[in-house]
Amino acid sequence: MLPQAVMKARRVHDSVRQHSTRTIFEGFTVKDTHGVGNIAEIEVTRSLIRAGYIVSHPFGEGCKYDLVADKGDKLLRVQVKTGSLKEGAVRSKCFTVARSGENVSYKDFVDAYGIYCADTDKTYLVPVEDAPTMELSLRVLATKNNQSTGVRWAKDYEII
Repeated sequence: MLPQAVMKARRVHDSVRQHSTRTIFEGFTVKDTHGVGNIAEIEVTRSLIRAGYIVSHPFGEGCKYDLVADKGDKLLRVQVKTGSLKEGAVRSKCFTVARSGENVSYKDFVDAYGIYCADTDKTYLVPVEDAPTMELSLRVLATKNNQSTGVRWAKDYEII
C-alpha cells in the first residue's frame, strides 16, 4: 500500500493532467496552459494564506505579476509558475515570451516566484535574487555525484 501523501500527490497530478489539456479535434489535444496556470495560482494562493500571508490579485490582464503577498511589513509581487519534476529537481521557467518572440526575464518586475509542482504536490516561494534568469531548478533528490555546493534545495523554499 502506498503512503497517503503519495496517493494524494497522484490524485492531484491526475487532476492537473485531466484539466491541462483540451480536445480541439477528435483524438487531438493541446496543452491548456491557462488551465494549468489557474491551478498553480490557486495552489500558491492557498499555501501563502495558510502560511499567514494576505493575498491580493491584480484586476485585469497585463500585470507583470500574478499576485501580491502581504506579510505585514512587506509586500511581495509574485509571479506564479508551474513546476515539473525532472531528474530529481522541480524545474520551472523564469521568463515570458514577448510579442517579438524574445525571452524576457521577470527579474525587474517581481520580488519572488511562487511555484506549484503537481508531481510533488508542494508549493515553493523563491526570491527573485535566488533564481537564475531563464530556468529555475530546485533539488528534491540528491545529485548523482552528491554535490551540495550551489544547489538550491526545494525544502528550503517550500511554503509551509
